[in-house]
Amino acid sequence: MHACATNRDSTGCSSGGTGIRRVSGFFIKLLAVSFLALNVVSGQNSSWQDQVRAGRAALDEKSYDQAVAAFDRALSEVPASQVQVLSLVQFYKARSLEGRGDLLQAQQAVKMALYYQPDDQKLMEYLQQIEAASANRVASEGDITRSLASARGFIHPPGGASGPDLVDLHINFKSNQDRPEDQGIMQIAKLAEALKSPALAGVRVRLTGHTDLLGDPGYNQDLSLRRARTVVTSLVSDYGIDPKRLDFEGRGMREPLVNGTSPLANAANRRVAIQVLR
Repeated sequence: MHACATNRDSTGCSSGGTGIRRVSGFFIKLLAVSFLALNVVSGQNSSWQDQVRAGRAALDEKSYDQAVAAFDRALSEVPASQVQVLSLVQFYKARSLEGRGDLLQAQQAVKMALYYQPDDQKLMEYLQQIEAASANRVASEGDITRSLASARGFIHPPGGASGPDLVDLHINFKSNQDRPEDQGIMQIAKLAEALKSPALAGVRVRLTGHTDLLGDPGYNQDLSLRRARTVVTSLVSDYGIDPKRLDFEGRGMREPLVNGTSPLANAANRRVAIQVLR
């Protein structure tokens, strides 16, 4: 998860906007055409194809829970060799999760789509948009728990700023300070609830602070580390999380998700990435 918790932004931790800019209609049509092409290539109808059709129908009807369930069933049946199909189904799952407001899980689904299709620029744009839209929102305990649970077992991609193994959580801080804003305080509380959940009992995590590309690199490095430390200190002192379960580091502005200093890029790059340790 990405969080403002680690950045020094000269303008503060303001978001690039409150709404998610949906993937262009052209991209969605392109994916639909791709799916039809895959149907032809794979020949006979299969159970996973039926599940994808059911999921797309539910998505069109805004029945997001049904859509997610159908896409999950499809993902459990698609052969591992069908990477294009797996990427496409993860994209549809992400749209469904976004629709019901589970933006962290939507991020994870897009990351999985990119895991299968790492050079897909449209998927990367979609991920950036969801990341930026998450900047001023408070993710729920359930969204955090399910996202961290899905991230377990993945290896971080070489040279990548983020991947399916990382959950980018936005924890907003006061401009140029390591004191969280109200949103940040609430987000830390939800993270603590998630770490106390049965699904994550005893799990160790590393919190890594990142900043946007504004300001001095040395200052941003120090600020990212101080903000990550603030999150860990609060989890331990305010919520009783065992410090042995927590590790932290700061990466400053060295690993941006998005190049540039536009409001969308700044919002996406300010983050605390949470990794489940083995």
